[in-house]
Amino acid sequence: MLINVVKFPAFLLVVLIFMAAPLSGQVAPARLVYAFLGIKAPDYITADGRTVERRMISELVRLGVSENFSLITPRNRETLLQNIQVGGTAKTAAPFAPGSLPSARSMIIGQLSRSEEIYRLQLEILRTENLSVTNSVQKNFPGLEPLLDDIPPMLHTLFDLPEVSQLHVPLPPDIAAETPVIQDAAPKPASVRPSMADIAGSWKGDNGLDSIRIDADGSALGHLGGWNLILLAVTIENDRIIVKQDEPNSPKLYMNTFPYSLAAKISEIARPVQWTFTLSEDKSSLAGIEESTSFQIEQGEIVSWDDSHTRPVTWIRSSK
Repeated sequence: MLINVVKFPAFLLVVLIFMAAPLSGQVAPARLVYAFLGIKAPDYITADGRTVERRMISELVRLGVSENFSLITPRNRETLLQNIQVGGTAKTAAPFAPGSLPSARSMIIGQLSRSEEIYRLQLEILRTENLSVTNSVQKNFPGLEPLLDDIPPMLHTLFDLPEVSQLHVPLPPDIAAETPVIQDAAPKPASVRPSMADIAGSWKGDNGLDSIRIDADGSALGHLGGWNLILLAVTIENDRIIVKQDEPNSPKLYMNTFPYSLAAKISEIARPVQWTFTLSEDKSSLAGIEESTSFQIEQGEIVSWDDSHTRPVTWIRSSK
């Protein structure tokens, strides 16, 4: 079986929410808030379920920008995911203790299954107050990649939106912990032309890059988890922030995920990682793309790789 592995593949579910400042001192009505609980999956496809969750989060964030809703992940989402059934099962909010359900109008939950090579994904929107199903969608796919590619149109169906071939919306705005949200009168976030002083400080990364410290001189240090670090260099080109790997490849960059022998082989092949970001208007998040190398691995051996791999990324400011 072939497994697609990207440069930093460790799963980190980030707590998501949009925040925006009101214009002209006026507080606008609060936008709708949805809580994403995650994807239920049996043990034998747990990794696939996490891959689907990552793609779901990315697309829900983008959809929220265009449709003006906010997304959160509750702190107790694992408990909720375990106890809320998907598809055809009567649901009631009564068994849940007061305050255990999220402060959101509705919740989004999914279930992934696989029979031989056929994947089935079912998504539901539940009213938080009574767990009633307000909308659902389900489809079968001949593999994981076709499923991932079809998540945007599935979400459009789930939200009763017109079908589109691709979401053409701005990159997501700032992301933070679960708190009340104030709607921006202009739903599309603006980027600002940054200076190094604007981006100096600590940032929360994703997908295996736990945290990043950027200094005012453009040097930066990324924590890969455990004791492993990566040296980075930051430059600004017009309104774009470029973050590049600033040290040669070495096995340590991959040993949080792979054994040393495989990490050593990957370090000889992978291109240096690079991120290209724009800074949010309130300077609390960096949104853009990561450019790295993806690998196909079979039975502990590298079968093939792709140096053109990119994926959407958001870093969240944690402190100055």
